[in-house]
Amino acid sequence: MDGQNLSQATKSLTSTLEAMAWYISRLGRVEEMLDVLDTFNTLLQSSRPPAPELDAWDVDLTQRMASLKARIKGYRVHAGRMQLQGQAILQTVFCLIGTNDNRLNYQATQASVRIAEDFKRVALLTRKDSTDMRIIAAVTLLFLPGTFVATFFSTSFLDFLGDDRAPRVSGLGMGLYWATTTLLTTVVLVCWLRVSRIQTAKDAVVVKL
Repeated sequence: MDGQNLSQATKSLTSTLEAMAWYISRLGRVEEMLDVLDTFNTLLQSSRPPAPELDAWDVDLTQRMASLKARIKGYRVHAGRMQLQGQAILQTVFCLIGTNDNRLNYQATQASVRIAEDFKRVALLTRKDSTDMRIIAAVTLLFLPGTFVATFFSTSFLDFLGDDRAPRVSGLGMGLYWATTTLLTTVVLVCWLRVSRIQTAKDAVVVKL
């Protein structure tokens, strides 16, 4: 039984119990009225002179009222028993509603756990991709200054040829190349690390907010 049917059953049982309570209260009022009539009849019998016809009528009236009171009392007992049974059924329905809510909460919790695990996997994959991109960026930045310096030194307006105009390895040229490459590589890597740390700090502030 789903939650909607349980709610409808709760409304129906509540309405039935309210009707039973009204019915029991009406029976109680009728029983009180019969007690008043019985008392009035007793006073009337004690105050009037003896008469055989009225005595027979009084006996019949007393028996009828006693029978009616017994029936009303039986109705009240039966209605009270039914009211107790209805309350027990209503409590059972409430327990079923609580069980159904607990089951739905458990399913929602399990779904939240699965979503959290999916987010965790996505975060790990994103972190792996970010690490791979950082490695690629570091390797690129490591070789970029040397490539730039080699390309720059190979231009025609820098002359590293000997007096005989034959290509040869120049100690001064090699020293200048490595010095320039090391300096540019250091500057580029330091700037990259600095910018990366600043961006990481900004991301941390955004996450806290």
